[in-house]
Amino acid sequence: MSTQISRRRVVAGAAWAAPVIATSAAVPAFAASLDCVFADSPHKFLRGANAHPRVEEEFIVPANVHKLRFDIFGGGGVSDTGHESGSGARATGIVEVKPGQTVHVIAGGGSGFDRYTPPFGLKTGGPARGGRGYGDGGDAPRFTMPAEVVAEVIKRHPGALNWRELKEGPKGTVEVYGHPGGGASALLIDGEVIAVAGGGGGGGITYSYTSAPHAKHFPAVLDASVTKNYHPTDPPIRSFAGSGLSTRGEDATTGTQFYTHSLNTKVSVDGGKGGNNGAGGAGAAKPEVPTGSPNYIFSYDSQNNQVLYSSSAAGNAGGSGFEAKGGNGSVAYSYQLDNNDPKNLEVLTLPGGERIEFSAEETAAEFNGYQFAMSGGGGGGYGGGGSGAALALSAITTIQKWNNNPAGIRQSVSYLQFSGAGGAGGSYLSPRVIQGELSNSMNSMRTGINVYDGEAKVYLCETKG
Repeated sequence: MSTQISRRRVVAGAAWAAPVIATSAAVPAFAASLDCVFADSPHKFLRGANAHPRVEEEFIVPANVHKLRFDIFGGGGVSDTGHESGSGARATGIVEVKPGQTVHVIAGGGSGFDRYTPPFGLKTGGPARGGRGYGDGGDAPRFTMPAEVVAEVIKRHPGALNWRELKEGPKGTVEVYGHPGGGASALLIDGEVIAVAGGGGGGGITYSYTSAPHAKHFPAVLDASVTKNYHPTDPPIRSFAGSGLSTRGEDATTGTQFYTHSLNTKVSVDGGKGGNNGAGGAGAAKPEVPTGSPNYIFSYDSQNNQVLYSSSAAGNAGGSGFEAKGGNGSVAYSYQLDNNDPKNLEVLTLPGGERIEFSAEETAAEFNGYQFAMSGGGGGGYGGGGSGAALALSAITTIQKWNNNPAGIRQSVSYLQFSGAGGAGGSYLSPRVIQGELSNSMNSMRTGINVYDGEAKVYLCETKG
């Protein structure tokens, strides 16, 4: 059924929903006596596309049209579990136009899946671009580990670079990319910006590993692993990306993790800030890299001829102004090196007399490796969202040798790759907009609908006769 709108109805302020933010302007004299009817179907309906150039189209306002209604969504972000990504903003409203004016419609893309097939169920298989739009989402740019680090790891473990081929998943080496931000959608008339719907932030990541004990080992094995999703009173919380809500994009949240055998030992990473009224959101603060021993069970420091390296990185700020890009993901890396004599292999002699000898390959794989973690990118928009922080953390068990073996040589090591999500891009409505509203489009992957690209719909209000 068509929707009729007149000057009387506009002045009365009838709206589709209670506005989050609304502005209005006097109705021009040329339209004062012109009643019109909005079409049921949009004159233009564009949907963004991830991993492609931005989707956009122009049209000329027809002779019998003096108003148009718009409904635009910014592109949403993604995450490796689908629960921590940010939605794009939704901008709706009515604007006066004149026949012959040029209307430019842009639909931002959701954050990209233009990466190779993710290993081991993680959607973090490689670098990816942010969603393209009127302000691109922050990228997950390609990162290359320092050559000297890779060389030292390979010298001790020649098979380290084959981590993607391991059927049971990575051990010492893994590369974990964060997720890009979504692109913004927009409406312009004769080059004037009428509305911008900011893109959602991309999700951060959490990945960890500890030297795996053999199926047959001495009892009461302790290690420096993290609890991942378990804690008896204070569950670990992943960093959630910011969503588009209003002129200010939502900030991403702080993520926390705890250690299995030291539940009071917590590490945290912050998410990026949202763009705000044209100003870029700040990148998340650089996390503190812990040192020393939080207890008698493990330490963050090198020892026992085993080298540990950890690092952290602050997030990147989003761009400012219209068509601003979200901050790119930042990177932290870590590594572990076993400097014990490789000829001294691990031998496990169990109480019943069974003797288990570990090969050089098995030993090297558990104690040598490199890793990096990339944070989530910010959403694009009227002020791009900032990206999250990154933390790559190594630890070593100090209370016992691997497998709790009294005759063991090496101590088990662990790593935690942990990064914050991106903030959302800012949004905008021109003072010319009538019945304007900014809200959450709910198009992120965490909604479960798997439609995270931006959209732009434009309806014409045609005069009678």
